[in-house]
Amino acid sequence: MKPTIITYGVIGVGHIGNYHIQQALKIPGLNLIGIYDNNQTMLKKRGLEYSLKIYDDLIQLVKKCDAICIATPASHHYKIAKLAMDNNCHVFIEKPITTKLSHAVELVNLAKTKQLYIQVGHIERFNPAVIKYMEKNNNPEFMEIHRLTPFNKRGNDIDVILDLMIHDIDLVLYFKQQAVVSIKAHGVQVLTDSYDIANAQLQFQDGCVANITASRMSDTPMRKIRVFENKKYTSLDLQNQTITEYKIDNQKGSHDKKSLFHNQNGTISKQNISVNPANALFEELLVFTNSILYNKTKISDINDAKTALEIALQIQKKIDEQKK
Repeated sequence: MKPTIITYGVIGVGHIGNYHIQQALKIPGLNLIGIYDNNQTMLKKRGLEYSLKIYDDLIQLVKKCDAICIATPASHHYKIAKLAMDNNCHVFIEKPITTKLSHAVELVNLAKTKQLYIQVGHIERFNPAVIKYMEKNNNPEFMEIHRLTPFNKRGNDIDVILDLMIHDIDLVLYFKQQAVVSIKAHGVQVLTDSYDIANAQLQFQDGCVANITASRMSDTPMRKIRVFENKKYTSLDLQNQTITEYKIDNQKGSHDKKSLFHNQNGTISKQNISVNPANALFEELLVFTNSILYNKTKISDINDAKTALEIALQIQKKIDEQKK
């Protein structure tokens, strides 16, 4: 029998885990009963901050939960997820699902066998700009994506491909719903022993190319996607949750369109598409909760997360081969 209230625990209470605690406390149907982290100082701080019970034994918390959130460094995702599922817990895992494809496959199969739900934190699917874009009948022919962040010690257990680029790998797969047929990639180690900046070109079955750049060496953060198709260009600013659309229009600009210039095919117009702002993490956790309680339709699928990891690892391999 499905629960009516989900007893919930958060594993890992650092920077990302803190956001998870804040949003989990707002989700109807979630009862956050406790938190765990191997950093006792941080664990006690969060316990006091949110008046939550702290656990110094991971298994003890897991055994009391219907579901858990894993917001630890990626290298620990597989071990904790398997422990949770062995104890019949549904699992929310921050991206990437794991760092090894074989581990991801094992978790997918275990979830199917035990009829448990796994959701991976590909949060950009819940960005309101992305949701608005997906409402339209789009056919991307070329995509240019930039995800740039300042350097931060957090997340450096993995390279920029698994840390940042995987968001956009997932998004272009989501946009195209096609297999990737070829990959070109380049990367550079700047401050760490792993790739701190990387570029990948993914070609899809219909010839569409996605050119993805991810860097954790920028002084200015950016999360932008530019999508080009026949007679239309759409710019998504994921950081500011905005969409701007440029397209050929047979009529002159109206009150919500700005005419940029004319040519023989018509007027090139600019339109700012209305997007309702939202907290993507809240929406993501709400879907996770409702998927468990009510079998609601899922925006983020575990098999999609596995495919995104597979592409990310292929990109790593392409770069490694060039370095030999």
